[in-house]
Amino acid sequence: MGLSARSSAPSEMPSKGNGERETREGDREASDIRVHHLRRSRPPIPICIPLFILVAIFVHGKLSSPSWIIDVHEQRGITNEFICGVESFIHYVCARPQFTQDDETLRCPCVKCRCRKFLSVDDVKLHLYQKGFMAHYYYWTCHGEDEPPMESQVRTSTGAYNEAQGVYEDNPNPYDAMVMDGVGPSVRAHTLENEEEEPNVDAQNFYEMLDNARTLIYDGCTTDHTELSTAMRMLSIKADFNLPKQCYNAWVKLINELIPEGNRMPKDFYRTKKMVSKLGLGFQKIYCCVNMCMLYFKDDTNATECKFCHAPRYTSRKVGPGRRKDVPIKRMWYLPITPRLQRLYASKTTAGEMRWHYENPQELGVLSHPSDGEAWKHFDNVHPDFAREPRNVRLGLCADGFTPYGWMTVGKLACSYCMENSKAFTLKHGRKTSFFDCHRIFLPMNHPFRRNRGAFVKNKIEKGRPPPRLSGDGIWG
Repeated sequence: MGLSARSSAPSEMPSKGNGERETREGDREASDIRVHHLRRSRPPIPICIPLFILVAIFVHGKLSSPSWIIDVHEQRGITNEFICGVESFIHYVCARPQFTQDDETLRCPCVKCRCRKFLSVDDVKLHLYQKGFMAHYYYWTCHGEDEPPMESQVRTSTGAYNEAQGVYEDNPNPYDAMVMDGVGPSVRAHTLENEEEEPNVDAQNFYEMLDNARTLIYDGCTTDHTELSTAMRMLSIKADFNLPKQCYNAWVKLINELIPEGNRMPKDFYRTKKMVSKLGLGFQKIYCCVNMCMLYFKDDTNATECKFCHAPRYTSRKVGPGRRKDVPIKRMWYLPITPRLQRLYASKTTAGEMRWHYENPQELGVLSHPSDGEAWKHFDNVHPDFAREPRNVRLGLCADGFTPYGWMTVGKLACSYCMENSKAFTLKHGRKTSFFDCHRIFLPMNHPFRRNRGAFVKNKIEKGRPPPRLSGDGIWG
């Protein structure tokens, strides 16, 4: 294959003169030759790297500034500093055999592979020269490097600035840490290392949330309540006591009237949710059958009735004079698991606990963690590549509360004998299913409780007979 097929040169920039064009073309040809040479002979370090940069690699391990990582992304081409950084990366990983495979392959952190593929050293170098490092991979966490403490990444993450002494003092503000965990380490580092640039959407949300976490709810507030802490407390109270939205808005309106003018109190439920939503961990609404037979999802997104019980998806509701609207009867809230797993690794508090099973010695014969169990060990033996990465997550299915044969023990159809003849009902305020006074039907016909009008449902006696005792085949028949 010719050199042109292996060329990793960036696209041309608008020329400013013949001299600059010739210089760029010369650099590009030199880059192509270096990449092709790496494929053939794999020298330890390209000869064009100055000696002082070579010394820096082995003294410091990696270049301190991450600017060289984005050289390829910003069309700067393969600079000497970028080549030096790639060699630094290769030497760093090869010195840690636990992060390489037995066939001397390692995870490729290029834009395309994103640390999901194991390639040879030559192929990793070629990918990095052609495509560059994946975005924000400033700390080689997939290759054994620990992320620096949060305090070194974000100067104000856990402290307040003392102008008199010029230092940051400890300030136990849990909402600061909540914001830092919400945006993740890559956004934190990229944002604060490029403060002179115009912030993008993620950076703007980050700065707004930091401001909300540190700005008092009103000037002179002595309780240290901030915009974010107040919003979180109010939403927590609403959820704990099941307050309707109208009650929440009326309550917030009263608080706004009681505290000084110019306060930063959220004005209603909508604005409160909008502020907190920037922390991430959202949800997805999925419409479902009223009898919980199916979800209107993927191929069934546009279905108008259940394909099992044929119950309608919508009900008609009056929305104005002479106007009606089809409204979904039932929907569920789905909490995506992927961002929640990512959040566990974004927090310095929980990231170490997620790797505990791999990094802590296990005492033989003692069951102190699920990783000590036979199921976990069997899974590791079947999937050794998966088990080799300490940050991989195993998901377990908890069977507590339901039978593995598919019978639902919630709702009005929980009793397999009564089924649709069940006398269960839904509590008006608690909105839960109650089986109160459903047991008298199983008593003997002459039992005095059947005629008791005061101890059970008021002014009601029980005359019905118990349902027949069904066999397993009868239940499923």
